[in-house]
Amino acid sequence: MANIDKELNAIMDAVYGEEVRGSIHDALKAGNDEINRYGLQESARVAAEQARAQAESARATAENARVGAESSREAAELLRQQGETSRQQATQAAVTAAENAATAANTAADRANAAVDGLPDLCASVMLQVYPVGCVYLSTSEQNPGTLFGGTWIAWGQGRVPIGVSETDADFNGEGKTGGAKTISIANKNLPAHIFTLYNAPEGTHGNYSEVKTNTSMVGYVATQVSTRAGDANVPLNVMPPYVTCYMWKRTA
Repeated sequence: MANIDKELNAIMDAVYGEEVRGSIHDALKAGNDEINRYGLQESARVAAEQARAQAESARATAENARVGAESSREAAELLRQQGETSRQQATQAAVTAAENAATAANTAADRANAAVDGLPDLCASVMLQVYPVGCVYLSTSEQNPGTLFGGTWIAWGQGRVPIGVSETDADFNGEGKTGGAKTISIANKNLPAHIFTLYNAPEGTHGNYSEVKTNTSMVGYVATQVSTRAGDANVPLNVMPPYVTCYMWKRTA
């Protein structure tokens, strides 16, 4: 508040009109000056307060900017971390996929190798199913099939031709029966039926020979004296049909 006590005291002490007017003027001027000083101070205070408020606002803005920048930095760091995590996860996934693919390839290769290694045993097992005990195996190789497929095999039918079993034929009505021969000798009962007729011709007609006829056809002349004799060698006939040889094996176990 303005202090004009001095000017007020001067008005109270003034005796003459001029002094009174002068005192009043001085008091009013002092009051006005004091008011002006107070107004300047208040303006300065208000200005200072406004400046302080603006500074505070600027500080708050700067703080907000700093906070925003920090948030942005934190967000960027979070994105970087997430990106790094994603990169690591992608790398690990790629490594895992490659390892799984390699493992699968190795497993497939092992299975393929095992299949190849087991192929002979598989083939042998199949062949033993195809040729159970009692079956006959034909081959142009002398190798016993037991060394190829397993099982027990014996040479079978050596020098003989297989013939199917026939229940209605006594010669072939069971398994393992044998018979037959490469050659045969002809007996009289095997000769075809035939007739020789001798006619004695009158002596002198054909000398001492008679006509020889088979049934009604004359085939020549023979001496009236007729004799017979056995053949020279009695060689058996070859009844072997055309053939080709092979090895035959019978599975017994």
